[in-house]
Amino acid sequence: MAQTFLDASQVDELVAMYLGGKTMREVAGHFDVHRTTVAIHLRRRSVPVRRGKLSAAQVAEIGTLYDQGFTLAEIGARFAVGQNIARRAVLHAGGMIRRPGRRAQTTLA
Repeated sequence: MAQTFLDASQVDELVAMYLGGKTMREVAGHFDVHRTTVAIHLRRRSVPVRRGKLSAAQVAEIGTLYDQGFTLAEIGARFAVGQNIARRAVLHAGGMIRRPGRRAQTTLA
């Protein structure tokens, strides 16, 4: 990704979007920057960062989906979280993380 510098007015807009309810990922996509860049600008402006939390029911569902063969990427997309959050949810639900690689293909009868 090419380095993108935001001017003061763009940072103002970035902060306003985030405070208006957009996620860091959505704001990053709007400005074509990494979400870490968004977090840095928010921290520089002393904007408190929201921490998305999964409910206990969502953690349990994530564990079930992973056991059914869904990948962490698929689960992350379904719950709008990153793969690492999905991984932690699987572990928290008592699951074991599969080895990397292709998942077993299931056949429909």
